[in-house]
Amino acid sequence: MKKVLSNLALGGIALLIALVAAEVVARFYLGYQNRVMRERNQGNILTRPPVFEDLYAPIEPGGFTNRANFTAEWWGTSVRTDSLGCRIGPPAPDSSRRILFIGDSMIFGTGLSDSLTIPALLQKAVNERYPERPAQVINAGVPGYDFRQYIHQTQRLNAALHPSLILIGICNNDLYPTEDPFGTIFASRGGKPIEAPAGSLKNRGDPVRRAAAMCRDRLKSCAFYALWQQFRSRLMLLTASRDKYDPLLKESANAAASTVDEFLAVLQRLDLPYGFVFQPQLNQLGRESDNVFYQLLKARHQPVLDLCLTPGLTDAGYFAKAAAGGRIHPEMHFNARGSRIVAEEIADWLITQGWWTEQPVTR
Repeated sequence: MKKVLSNLALGGIALLIALVAAEVVARFYLGYQNRVMRERNQGNILTRPPVFEDLYAPIEPGGFTNRANFTAEWWGTSVRTDSLGCRIGPPAPDSSRRILFIGDSMIFGTGLSDSLTIPALLQKAVNERYPERPAQVINAGVPGYDFRQYIHQTQRLNAALHPSLILIGICNNDLYPTEDPFGTIFASRGGKPIEAPAGSLKNRGDPVRRAAAMCRDRLKSCAFYALWQQFRSRLMLLTASRDKYDPLLKESANAAASTVDEFLAVLQRLDLPYGFVFQPQLNQLGRESDNVFYQLLKARHQPVLDLCLTPGLTDAGYFAKAAAGGRIHPEMHFNARGSRIVAEEIADWLITQGWWTEQPVTR
């Protein structure tokens, strides 16, 4: 009996030493991963401190926006915001009707100067065609925004600006929620953080259940557990499509219909003309978008422009692959040529929709 107990004790000690060693190795490896990620992103517009930390400001309810009266120079391009956090564009006549353009980094114009963003070039295109009905296009794009953040931004800025028309730019990664940019925008694109769930250590249930919950939470806070989750996620990526293994994407896709309906209800209460613009990536050009938001809006007979079908936007050179020394996300953000083509396409669409044939709205 003593020998059995002695063997069990030795086995337990050996297991404990192995677990401690695994935890040490996991912490070292995760620290190495973190350093590599920091080095990789040190020049990225959205992750480089202190500019990244300075760009954003929290707003209620549960969101964030660009900081007001912000000025920075990124790789020779100027970035300025006004008192509402909207990016400053070219001046417009005082009699201009306002177009409020909501969006993410593509509308904000990551990697582009103030005068070369899509809203700035849209304003130029509309005013050249209809000088008797000038427009001021307000760039309310915020890098990292998702579809739900667009709802908050629309309500907030409509009350302050009273626009004549609202445009909302959408793209594929709007399915991923980004509530806290300071947690890191890019981390939220790939899945929920691995951490103990809030409130799980409260005194609930009997002592055995509390002890078991505490053990689970301690386990999930270990570096070895986080490393195992990484391995498991990568293994599932090899054996299943992303929409099946990524719980965040699946959850967001399931909630997409209710989010669209909520947004449409908000827009209808505003009693203003509005339209959605789907912004493509390079590999989506030449075919209708299969994005869930685009398809939901189309099924609801909403005004939505699919830029995937934009004539002339077929060359990889129209995307910012080489912009800012390659530090801009490739094949997603437009360069100056792509921005011009998109702005012209949106201007054509506005006229086709009849939004610029009506009399100016008095504010």
